[in-house]
Amino acid sequence: MIPSGARAVPEGNGVVTEGTAARATTPEAAPINDFVAQALTLVEEGDVAGATLRLEVAVARTPESRLAWNNLGCLYLRMGRYDLAVGAFSEALARFQGDVRIKAHLAYALIQAEEYDGAEALLDEVEERMGEDPEVQKPAARDDELVG
Repeated sequence: MIPSGARAVPEGNGVVTEGTAARATTPEAAPINDFVAQALTLVEEGDVAGATLRLEVAVARTPESRLAWNNLGCLYLRMGRYDLAVGAFSEALARFQGDVRIKAHLAYALIQAEEYDGAEALLDEVEERMGEDPEVQKPAARDDELVG
C-alpha cells in the first residue's frame, strides 16, 4: 500500500510533466527491477518527480519488493517528506521485519519527523545488529541513499 497522501511532488519541489507521468505509468508489465532502475536513472537526470512516480508504481504493482519500498522511502527522505518516508519504511518493515537497513532508515525518518520515542527502540536494535549487516556499516552510506 502506498502511504496515505503520497504525491510525487511536494509543494515547491518541481513539476510533473506529461513526459514524466507517461514514463512513470506506462502500462506494459515490466519486471520490478526495471521500475527501480528507471527510477534511479530519473534521479540521476534530476527528475525526482518522475522517479517518485516510478517507485510508487513499483510498490503498487509488486508490494513484496524490498528494494522498491526502501528506495521509495529514501527518495521521500531526500525530498524532505518525512511523513511519507516514515509511512514507506513502516510498510517495508511490516513486510520485511528482520531487515536492519530498513529499521535504520525508519529510525532516521522518525528522527527527521521529530518522533524521537519511536526512533529510540529501533536505534537500539540497529546498533545491536550492525555487525550482522556490512551494508549498514558502510561509512560512506547515507540514510537517504538509493540503491540499485
